[in-house]
Amino acid sequence: MYLTDLISGEPVIQDKEKANHSAFGWYDFEELTKFDERGWLVPNLKIILPELRAQNLI
Repeated sequence: MYLTDLISGEPVIQDKEKANHSAFGWYDFEELTKFDERGWLVPNLKIILPELRAQNLI
């Protein structure tokens, strides 16, 4: 899980990281909420999601 600000360009997985990730995606708050309701969030995102909501970061 990464929290980022996109400045410009198209995000990509760097070659050195491709072996560690089968795919990636960008999701907004509503999508993350749906993923949470379905039990699809990874543990570290599930833990931090309430804090991100409280700080209006998502």
